[in-house]
Amino acid sequence: MTPTQITIITQSPLFIEYLAALEGRAEAEVVNVREELQLRQGLVVEVIDRALLSEDLKLATGTAFEILDRTGYGKGVPAQKHLHLHAHAELKEMDEEDLAQVVMDLASEEG
Repeated sequence: MTPTQITIITQSPLFIEYLAALEGRAEAEVVNVREELQLRQGLVVEVIDRALLSEDLKLATGTAFEILDRTGYGKGVPAQKHLHLHAHAELKEMDEEDLAQVVMDLASEEG
């Protein structure tokens, strides 16, 4: 098919109507899925409760950690050790005058 033929087809009223019908069905499906998920919220909470109250400690702990992680209370960001080591290297390269200036700058920022 040539680009001209494709343009003619995509601009035809029949194709535009067919495309609109497809988009309408897709949108209806999205709405149906959204409604279905909203109806199942209670079931999801029950499943989570059963997992948290499970006698299987590994399952209960894993579920608890997943919930904490997804609600923003997961593990903290690990410290960036390379920045710390870089700071030591910078300090070793400074003379006493530069170090004194850094200390004065830090003191003035805190005060």
